[in-house]
Amino acid sequence: MNLKYFFFISLTFVACQSSISEEDKKILNEAAQIHLAAIKIEKELKPQFDQLIQKKNQLVTKGEELTDAENIFIAKVDQIQASYDYWEKNHVEVEGSDHHHDHDHDHDHDHDHGSELKVLPADMLLIQKEFRDSILSIKEKVEKIMI
Repeated sequence: MNLKYFFFISLTFVACQSSISEEDKKILNEAAQIHLAAIKIEKELKPQFDQLIQKKNQLVTKGEELTDAENIFIAKVDQIQASYDYWEKNHVEVEGSDHHHDHDHDHDHDHDHGSELKVLPADMLLIQKEFRDSILSIKEKVEKIMI
């Protein structure tokens, strides 16, 4: 009876201590690469985005009545800015990956670096794909309005 108990405890301990599988490591590595790609897109987008914000602010403080086109431009920039702010505050980083990147934005932000979010590797991959697709959508909107 004691041997069965010892065996059960040993199996439980081993199961709790098991490391991540090689397949899960590959998935998390892919998720980390997608995360880094999204951050690169954001860094490339940031100067254009800042130009839009500056142009919007100039229009808002112009002191004259705005045209319909100017009001539409301001509304579009506000929508893009809201999307960007949401993206920036809500993305998560891939836990355990070596993905050092700078957060050199002009404003304060708090986003989850993955410390509290516990998801399966396959789900993290989906999250990172959504993260990347969201910044690509924002980039597309910025490029359209810059024309």
